[in-house]
Amino acid sequence: MANNAAPWWSTAETQTGRGPVAGWYYPAPYGIYATRDGHIAVSLCPLPRLAEAIEEARLAAFSDNDAWARQDEIGEIIAARLKTKTTEEWSRAMERAQIWHARVQGYDDLVEDPQIKHMGALVTMPGAGESGTPVTLVNHPVRYDGEAAEIRLAPQRLGAQSKEVLAELGFAGAEIAALAREGVVCLPEP
Repeated sequence: MANNAAPWWSTAETQTGRGPVAGWYYPAPYGIYATRDGHIAVSLCPLPRLAEAIEEARLAAFSDNDAWARQDEIGEIIAARLKTKTTEEWSRAMERAQIWHARVQGYDDLVEDPQIKHMGALVTMPGAGESGTPVTLVNHPVRYDGEAAEIRLAPQRLGAQSKEVLAELGFAGAEIAALAREGVVCLPEP
């Protein structure tokens, strides 16, 4: 999610929609479903157990083969039923039935998630440029000797280090300026 999450937290322009997520590579009921007040992810589970948990008897009639062959039909039945109660109500019912599930969190919810905080999964730092507007980034997930890799540089504007890199490669100032004029490289605006 790093490619989606970092822009969400670091720009004023955000996307708001969240559609159903289920793939052909998992049988029903796997997917994300709207509830009365949010969304809930439902993992793999026997349809009769889910039928009992969400009080939807029609699900119990589907076979294991149907879970693959009739995913859309099953998904529509589940979706219609789950819209009738809140995420918390469904979560309690699924917990009692021992069905793998989770409340779907939005990016803004993740900032306050205790596990995200514990892992240090997000790093907020001054952004590039004169304003230094803070940017929030997804931290490197791997630990080396118990420590996350350091984020040394905030995302930069296009061409931010072009002059330095080209000079290090032996290009003279006039050559760098010519490359910029010809559109070969991008230099930051003064």
